[in-house]
Amino acid sequence: MRAIHRQAEAEIYNMEKFFKVVAQTPCVQVPNKEGTGQTAKCTIVLQALGGKWEDCLAVTLFGNTALCKFHPGDTVLAKLRFQAHEHNGAWYQDVFAKEIMAL
Repeated sequence: MRAIHRQAEAEIYNMEKFFKVVAQTPCVQVPNKEGTGQTAKCTIVLQALGGKWEDCLAVTLFGNTALCKFHPGDTVLAKLRFQAHEHNGAWYQDVFAKEIMAL
């Protein structure tokens, strides 16, 4: 709850876990952070192992990680970074893959 009371300050958490791939969007090119070029970006939907009602996460992949193609049903080990931030009075959470590998 500490983050909710601080304006514009990000809170970051990390997690490493096994997931099942549900879907992956096509890779697109977006401007990089430095504004000097482009980087690859896609979104992958991951579901916790255990059954069809387990939680799902929409995870953003950037760079070389985004160029990897995964298929529905693949089991992967993902190292994720969760980041919450405030913008115009509303709070948002982003989930990024630091690493992801098929097993």
